[in-house]
Amino acid sequence: GGVQVEVAGGANGEPVIVATPIGDAVVRTFRVFTPHGNLVREVPVEGIEPPFSIATGAFGPDGAEAVLVASRIGEGDDIPYTAYSLQGERLLAGALSVEEMAGPVTVTAVPGVGAQDDAVFTLPAAGMAARVDPRTGEATPLAVGIGRRSGGVYPLADGRSFAVTGADP
Repeated sequence: GGVQVEVAGGANGEPVIVATPIGDAVVRTFRVFTPHGNLVREVPVEGIEPPFSIATGAFGPDGAEAVLVASRIGEGDDIPYTAYSLQGERLLAGALSVEEMAGPVTVTAVPGVGAQDDAVFTLPAAGMAARVDPRTGEATPLAVGIGRRSGGVYPLADGRSFAVTGADP
C-alpha cells in the first residue's frame, strides 16, 4: 500500500502535489492537488498497467513542468512510460527495454540537455539503473551500486553524482 507523492511547479509558480497509489493494481489515474490538499484534477493514464511510479520535472515541450508516469512492474521486457502535462494532456510516450524485468521500478527526474529533464529508472531487483531521455528513449546505464534493497537513485547538487537510497528493512 501507500502513496507516492511528488511536488511540481504549477501555474504562477504555485506548487502542486501529484500523487498515485504505490501498490494498487486497479487505480489507473494520478491526482493533482493544491498545496492545501484540495483536488485539482484526476488524470487517467492510458497504455500503462498500474501500479505506477511517477516523477515530476521538465518533461514537457520547452521544459514545461510535467508528470512522467511509468509502470512500476513493467510489461514483459519493457517498462512503458508516458508524460502528461499538469492539465492532463498526453505529451509523449515510450518504453525502456530491459534484459530482464525484475521487481519494482522507481523513476526520478534529473537535469537533462537544455531546459528539459531526463529520467532515471531504477530496478533494484535487477541491480541496474539507467538514465533515459524520455523524448527519444535513449538509455544510458548508470555506474552506481544498486542492491536488491535499494530504493531509488537521485541526483546530487553537483549535477554529476547520484545517491542510492535504501529500502525499509
